[in-house]
Formats: sequence, C-alpha cells, structure tokens
Amino acid sequence: MSETYIVHIEKMINEGLSLGKLGQGIKVMVPYAVKGDEVEIRVVKKKKDYWIGTIKRVITPSPMRTNPKCPYFGKCGGCQWQMIDYTYQPKLKKELVIDALSHLAGLKEVDVLDTIPSPRPFNYRNKVHFPLKRVSSSSVIMGFYKQDTHYIIDVNECPLHLPQFNEVFKKAKRYIGERGLSVYDETKHSGFIRNFTLRGSERTQETLIVIVSNGEYLRKSTAIDLMKMGNSVLGVVENINPKRGNAIFGRENRTLVGTSLYHERVRNYTFIISATSFFQVNTWIAEKMVDVLDGVMQEIGEVDVIADAYSGVGLFAVASAKYARKVYALEISAESSSCAYKNIAVNNKPNVEIINGDAEGLLQTLGKVDVLILDPPRRGVGDGIVEFLANSKPPHILYFSCNPATLARDLKKMVEVGYKIEFLQPFDMFPQTYHVENLVYLKR
Repeated sequence: MSETYIVHIEKMINEGLSLGKLGQGIKVMVPYAVKGDEVEIRVVKKKKDYWIGTIKRVITPSPMRTNPKCPYFGKCGGCQWQMIDYTYQPKLKKELVIDALSHLAGLKEVDVLDTIPSPRPFNYRNKVHFPLKRVSSSSVIMGFYKQDTHYIIDVNECPLHLPQFNEVFKKAKRYIGERGLSVYDETKHSGFIRNFTLRGSERTQETLIVIVSNGEYLRKSTAIDLMKMGNSVLGVVENINPKRGNAIFGRENRTLVGTSLYHERVRNYTFIISATSFFQVNTWIAEKMVDVLDGVMQEIGEVDVIADAYSGVGLFAVASAKYARKVYALEISAESSSCAYKNIAVNNKPNVEIINGDAEGLLQTLGKVDVLILDPPRRGVGDGIVEFLANSKPPHILYFSCNPATLARDLKKMVEVGYKIEFLQPFDMFPQTYHVENLVYLKR
C-alpha cells in the first residue's frame, strides 16, 4: 500500500506542479493542487531531492480553487490550471517568473510588473492541433495527448479554442471516421492523416484547415468535402511530414482548395498569416504586447535603426516601424518571411526590410542598431546574439519570451555584458495553463 501524507501547498511551480513540504523538510511536488490547499497525497515516486505525489483528497480547499469548466480536465494534458479561479492566475504567474529569475539566474532585484491578464480566459486559442487515431472502420478518436504521453484523450470540444472551431472539429471528426480515411499509426510509421490543425481569426471569421499527412497526397474531393465543415472555412491545406518524431509540421504545403492564407486584425493593423507560419496564439494578448511595445518606443523616441530578430510574419516590425527610419525584420522561415512581405505592403510600411535567414548571423551584418527586438523560440537566444550585444552594444533591447527558464539564463548573460533590466512585463498569453509570456526592456 502506498504511503499517504497530509500536505499544505505552499506555492505553484513550473510544469503545472505545486510544492509542499513534509517533516524533515522533504519537498513534495503535486499536480492539480493549488497554493493554499491542504491535501492528502499519495506518494508515487521518491527522488533524491524531492518526492512526487498525487491528490487523494482535498481536505481544505484554497480560496483560489474553483471547479474546472472542462469535463476532460485532469485527463487531457492541454491545461494544468483550470482548478484555479482565473482572478488569481495572473498573480501566480508573476510569482513563477520571479522564482525563475531568482533561482536560475540569481536576478533578485528585477522590477517584475503585475501580469497583464487575458481579456479572454477561455476561447482564446487561434491555433489548435488535434492528433487522431482510428479505433474502428467507422470512427476515430481525436483530441489531445494525456500529460507527458502520446495517449490521445478523445474530446468533443475544447473551451480554450475559438468558438468557430467547434463546429468544424466535430464535423471533420465524424467525416474522417465514417469515410474510413487512413489515419497515421506512430508505432508502425504507417497510415495517412497524422494531425488535424485549425487556425484562424474570430475577428475576420476566417478558418484554415491543415491536414498533416505522412507523405501521400490528400484527394481533392476530400478537401472539397472538408471545405463544407463550417461557414468560416476559407481553405484546406495539406502539410507533408514523412519523418518520424514529435514535430507536427513538415516543410512542404499544398493548397488543395481555397486559400492557404487568413487575415487577423491587431489594433489598427491587418496581418496575413499562412497555414504553418508563426503567430501568437492569443490575439487579445498580442494586442497588449503591441501596446507595451508602443509605450516603450514612445519613451525612447524616434531612432535610426530597429532590428526585429525572429520576426515571424512581422507583427513587431510593423508595429514599431513608425518609430524608425529603417526596420530590419530577420526571420529564418521562408514561409513566415513571405507573409511578412505581404504585411508590410498591406500596412504601408515601406521602411521595413525583410531579410530571410538566421538572425544570429544576419545581425552581424547590419552595423549600428538602436533598438533590438527579440522574440525567439522557447529555447531562447544563441551565443551569437549575446556576442552581438557585447560587440555592437545596441542601447535598447526589447526581449519577448514564452519560457521563463531560458529567459532567466539569457538575461543573466545580457546583464554580464553591460545591460540593465528596466522592467519585466508578464502577459497571460496562455490562460488555464502554467505558461507565461514576458517582455523585458533592457538598456545600457
């Protein structure tokens, strides 16, 4: 029989876990517990520095605890924090950021502002990936992976994604099942449909369907049928991914019916976004990010050159263009760069120049830069960026990050080469999860 203990939960920590302590200072990490809970836990694993437990029962619930909205919560791995009332989630995310800076980088004096909450705690995701599995000749399961596994939890809808996606998802799931379409089996590396992706905009009521296939070609007649799955559907795109592994998208796209592009509106700007290019998953928070960027640039004033590294489809390059004689948008993805060209045209920003290539190498070729905007992937910036900062010394840095751990690591390096952190602004890009977006303003 496994051991059970009564634990008071002291704080939330990374990876959707919470932390409590037993006698002798033994740390216990518990999923789905809330800061302030008193819980009875069952110990499932003992490690050298900590134990892992699961909740057997909640004895005294935290004032922050609430009933999850989603019937799949706790099974599906998409959310970790639905048991926390949204009123408290932004504050807890600020605490996560402060902990990461302090413990991982020794940065204890950073001015971390209050997290800007999402105007939409639910129904905010403009992109959703659904893995699927055939279970009979006439049905498939389609949903999300269980936490830290590749076991698919079958769902009928998701409260996080845009409402317009629900109709499309339900109809497509039924269609794929009943038509007997071949579905990928990752253990055998065989079968056709690997993933069903939806992305779009509530503001423009536009949706793209992206079918990720294992290397064969989807029939056009099937794509025509999928176009009928919802009034918002503008196009069906096939993405070819013949490789084993966890990467969802491959490198090749085929537009089967309609268009491979949709439009999004952010403040007074319009953005054209393709099937597999990068764009922030929460448009409402993307606007808040642009607002804070705008406020910093107003404080800095007009400059000669802005470099936007990892620029994606050009969100920050377009938004900052009015403050500079020249903006260089550096992006390694040819697909995102193609969208960026369209976006500087549609928003009339002729002073923005798109350069397709690796940001680390391209920065070395630019000469003097007054403001450097960084929005790297979760792995953070490479040593080449830090080297550029040490040598070229741009006076202002605006660093966007969705990973507090790599952000802490990178900020420590930036401070070491002479930069001072003015402030860190968290944004709740991902409500109901432990993930948090941040903007750090540094200057020298």
